[in-house]
Amino acid sequence: MWGYIFNLFILFFAVYSLASLAGLISERSGIVNIAIDGTMILGALTWAILVQSGNAFAVDGVFGTFGPFFALLIAGAVGMAYSYFLSFASIKFMADQTIVGTAMNMMAVAISFLVMQPVVGKGAVDIDFKSMSQGWLGSEINTYAFWFLMIAMFICFVAWFILNKTKYGLRLRTAGENPYSLETAGISVAKTRYTAVSISGFLAGMAGAIFAGTLAQFSGTVTGAGYIAIAILILGQWRVGGIIAGSALMSIAFAIFNGYDFINISSELMKVIPFMFPIIILVFIKLSSEEKLVKRQHKFLHDKKLMMKGNAKKTAIWIVPYIFVFIFFWSWFIWIYGAYYIAGKDEELMNRIYTKDSVFKLANTSGPAANGKPYKKDLRE
Repeated sequence: MWGYIFNLFILFFAVYSLASLAGLISERSGIVNIAIDGTMILGALTWAILVQSGNAFAVDGVFGTFGPFFALLIAGAVGMAYSYFLSFASIKFMADQTIVGTAMNMMAVAISFLVMQPVVGKGAVDIDFKSMSQGWLGSEINTYAFWFLMIAMFICFVAWFILNKTKYGLRLRTAGENPYSLETAGISVAKTRYTAVSISGFLAGMAGAIFAGTLAQFSGTVTGAGYIAIAILILGQWRVGGIIAGSALMSIAFAIFNGYDFINISSELMKVIPFMFPIIILVFIKLSSEEKLVKRQHKFLHDKKLMMKGNAKKTAIWIVPYIFVFIFFWSWFIWIYGAYYIAGKDEELMNRIYTKDSVFKLANTSGPAANGKPYKKDLRE
């Protein structure tokens, strides 16, 4: 039983890590890939049909033990082709990415039923993944599950290296964060996003193919694994390390509740419980982030208040002496210059008053005059 649970764990880990990486690469370029679930459905459909007993990619087929790996690459190519619907609609026609992705998810289910009926002859594809290879690393450890895990870990490392250590990773992140600066540098934002969405579709198709290995029968759905991958992406805060940790956590929950035989508990209920973990975790993350935001705002306001108080003290220390010096010198200037100005004006006024013409002009301003004499009385009085 525990060997079967371990097989489920490594398969689920490969699925969720690859699917979350698909969302990460797409969102880093500025395209929100909601269509991960639908792309996984087509990848699972492709892989399930190709590895059926009697086909060329089955273990007993032309390619032998390498058949499932080739089928994995073909499933990724199908996912890449399907992702062009999202990139073309979002980049070329500027369509709403969420609506396009949701439509693609619904369309993938219809396509899977449309293909299965004529190809398989029924609405489901039987998968005997357990009998493909068993006993290489232990009596209950599936060899293909182990190699799928190795492939997923290798892709995670490559994705981390490309995103953080290469020029292409910098361009990819710039296309999502500041596309205008990328255009200014002479690099096409559209081509960068097309490439990112294509890689995202390839990884999602591979994730769907690996997910088919956890099923005994593929019936046109991946039970919301694509949405779980988006939740893991948010849980990991859009970091490769966070994605690995979140994928491991969710894989343990899904492996235990799907593989362990709980006594007197419905198996359907056990399969539902793991879907509750992302909701609970995201709620806690939301609450903690809001609490951190409130604390950060309080700290900012407190620091700003202290800064304003400090600035006010500094301003008072420097401004008050300047004010006193300014008042002193201005008062001294007004007193000296004003006294000199007033004294000079009085002397000029008296000189004008003691002349006959001036007396007549000044008297004429206050009233009519006759024969050059002032009206009523002399101004010198």
